[in-house]
Amino acid sequence: MQNHPDLPLVSIITVTYNDAANLQKTITNIAKQDYPNLEYIVIDGGSKDESIQIIKEHDAKITKWVSEADKGIFEAMNKGVALANGEFINFMNAGDWFLSNNIISEVFKKAESLEADLVYGNHEVHYLNFVKKKKALKPEELWKHMIFSHQSLFTRKELLTERPFNLKFKFAADFHFIYNSYRLGYSFYNTDLNIAGYLAGGHSETGVISAYKENRKIVLKHDKRFKVKWFHQKLIAKQTGLELFKKLVPEKLYMKLMQLKNASN
Repeated sequence: MQNHPDLPLVSIITVTYNDAANLQKTITNIAKQDYPNLEYIVIDGGSKDESIQIIKEHDAKITKWVSEADKGIFEAMNKGVALANGEFINFMNAGDWFLSNNIISEVFKKAESLEADLVYGNHEVHYLNFVKKKKALKPEELWKHMIFSHQSLFTRKELLTERPFNLKFKFAADFHFIYNSYRLGYSFYNTDLNIAGYLAGGHSETGVISAYKENRKIVLKHDKRFKVKWFHQKLIAKQTGLELFKKLVPEKLYMKLMQLKNASN
């Protein structure tokens, strides 16, 4: 129900599968948001753990939910879009969270947010022993990689309805959507607010090399400059070497080196 007609209705969509503990944390976090025009949708992939029990326990905080088998995270996200009524949509999957209880209010307090097609900001990635803070970049950098996380993005529903996530991309369907939104001339606005956090080791991180290869395919379809090809080749080679190094050294040592690298940046 929209209580303030001067503010857009925002739909938060959580996709989850057999992740009860993290789902509990995300539902609790979203329920604390003070934004008045919010609907919350949970798309469960037919979980066998306690997820459904948790959803039912928090039924008053959830506008709509479904639990049924799907073909993966991006089909589930498309399913959430089809159920949403909001003018803007945000994907906050199980284990993700907003960094403050008033962040959505802060985002849509800005006049520029009300005018843009894609509104975004900064995010944090939480590792076991450190936190990596990521500043959002300019859309002009999209030929390289994602410039923000999907958790820190609010997208007009009509864009996601017209161009749903392409399921042929197993890891980079969100990048495909965002890159082509920029290429097609839709407007982006960087709020420079610290919007969301998520745990390291998610879908795109566990398949990072595959994600980078899909990114390369998406970009090179439209941008065949040598510097673009060379950038993606180097990025994939670097990540391949990093993944090999990770397998060769003890996990504690690898994480300590990652922590030191993060501290020096």
